[in-house]
Amino acid sequence: MADSVVLPHDDRGAGNPIVLLHGFPLHRGVWKGQLDPLAVGNRVIAFDLPGYGQASTLRTPESLESLSAVVDASIHAIASPPAVLVGHSMGGYVALHRYADHPERIRALILTSTRTAADSEEAAAKRHATISRLRQEGPGGYAVETARGLLAPNNASNPDLFPTVLQIVRSAPVPSMVASLLALAGRPDLTDLLPEVHVPTLVVWGEEDRVIAPEQSKKIVKAIPGAKGVGIPGAGHLPFLENPSAFNQAVREFLATLPELEGAPAEKEEAPTPD
Repeated sequence: MADSVVLPHDDRGAGNPIVLLHGFPLHRGVWKGQLDPLAVGNRVIAFDLPGYGQASTLRTPESLESLSAVVDASIHAIASPPAVLVGHSMGGYVALHRYADHPERIRALILTSTRTAADSEEAAAKRHATISRLRQEGPGGYAVETARGLLAPNNASNPDLFPTVLQIVRSAPVPSMVASLLALAGRPDLTDLLPEVHVPTLVVWGEEDRVIAPEQSKKIVKAIPGAKGVGIPGAGHLPFLENPSAFNQAVREFLATLPELEGAPAEKEEAPTPD
């Protein structure tokens, strides 16, 4: 992807930038309940990561380091730092990579439903088995199972939520999912980075998350100096979609605690989009 190309994105409001990074195997549509509420007094930017949503024709990096670099270039092209990064699951890994590489560009971190440890041998083997399944069977059965697993048990049968999540998962191209699974299986352990995070941090999780146990999020809260943690009741791996009002309230309360930045944010910049 050319350096001048910015990832497809939604851009709402004006003010200091808040960047939303979705997880696997989703697209920026999962943030529909955050765009307008969080854009009150802020500029909210939600990207499609390469290979997903409107960026489905872009090659998906097979390492999180490369994915982080693509995201960093897109943010830097259209928004003046520092930004608040909101990273969900895989997007959380990207947010932490970006902090490790460019801490001066980060105003605050909001990590939701994510972890920092590398895959165990067993977990990596399961990802490779999923790759084989996707290549042999296609995404049909996998998409249904994944959509159900992303939601809290009670929400997995919700006639509004489940079809929405299923449609998003089904839209992910198999090559993009394969590349992401390879990146996730080979990702480095970032646990040692956590005590060195010196920006305000909020960690949010769903109390009924079946993908990443809430205990993993609570470990992040304990490891980052001064971090705050909020569990969202009745939510699984997608708390911002399953209980948007509680999620948005937690984020707004956190944003209200951030120190004011010196100088006014720059105006929105026009940037080229992928062909």
